[in-house]
Amino acid sequence: MPDYYQTLGTSKNAGKDEIRKAYRKLAVKYHPDKNPGNQEAEAEFKKISQAYQVLSDPVKRARYDNPQQAAEEEFAHVWKRTYFYKKAQYYKRRQAWQPQRKESMFIMVIKMGMWLMFLGTIYYINFRPGVQRDTPVVQESGFTTWKITINKFQDLQMTSEEMRVQLPRQASQENFLELYLKSRFNDFLEMADTSFSQNRYKAALDNYLTVLSNQNFFSKTPERSSQMLACFQQLQQQEQQRLVQQLQRSNLNSLLQLFKMNLPENSGISLPNKHGPQSGGG
Repeated sequence: MPDYYQTLGTSKNAGKDEIRKAYRKLAVKYHPDKNPGNQEAEAEFKKISQAYQVLSDPVKRARYDNPQQAAEEEFAHVWKRTYFYKKAQYYKRRQAWQPQRKESMFIMVIKMGMWLMFLGTIYYINFRPGVQRDTPVVQESGFTTWKITINKFQDLQMTSEEMRVQLPRQASQENFLELYLKSRFNDFLEMADTSFSQNRYKAALDNYLTVLSNQNFFSKTPERSSQMLACFQQLQQQEQQRLVQQLQRSNLNSLLQLFKMNLPENSGISLPNKHGPQSGGG
C-alpha cells in the first residue's frame, strides 16, 4: 500500500487544513494544464489526488491508518451478506417474538416431584435386591413371571441355572408352577431314558441327576434308581469318585446313599450314614 502521507509531504499527525494546503500546493505544481505532454507530471498528479481523496475523508483515513481494523470490518460486511448470518438473525427475531412464559414455583415443584418418582421407579425395577426362589418378580396383564433357580448336571458337575416362568395370574399359582416344572423335568427324564437306551450312560446320568437334585419341586419323586446305578457302574473309577465328591459338596445325601454300594472300598471317600439326614435341595 503506498504511503499517502509521504506522497503529500505531511506527517501522520497532520490536520485536515495542513493536508489541504499540501495538496493544493502539489496540485498547482503537477497539474496537466501547466505540464502539457508531461507523462510523469500527470502520473504524479493522479497519486496526490488519490492520496488527498483518502486522507481528507475521516472514515477512509481511519481505515488507512488501521489496516487490521479495516480488514475486520470488511470481513464483517461480507459475513452479514451470507446465508448463515441471515438464518441466525431470522431465528433470533422469531425467538424474540414468542411470549416469555414464567412458571410458578408450585408448578416447578410438581414437575420436579414427578421426575423424582420416575427415576425412583426406574431404579426400583433395575436395581432392587435379588428375589427369593418361587417369588413372582413381574406382574403383567393376565400373567405372572416367576424367577426360579434349579440345579443342573453337565459332565457330572452341578451348576445353578436361573429360569423365568410366565404363568397365568390365577388363584392356584403354586399348582400351575408345579405343573410347569414337572413338564420341564419330564423332558429331562425322556432325554435320560433315550440316552440310556443308546448306551450313552454318562449323558443319561447327567439328566437323571438333574431331575433328582430338584426333588424339592415335586410332591412325588420319579423312580429311576436302577437306571442310575447301571449308569454309575459304567463310569470309570475316577469319574465315580469325582461324582461322589460333587454330591458331598452339594449335600445331596439321598443320592450318595444310592451310590454307596457301588463305590470301591479303597476310594478314600467317607459317605454319610444310612440313617443320617437326607437333603434333596441344591
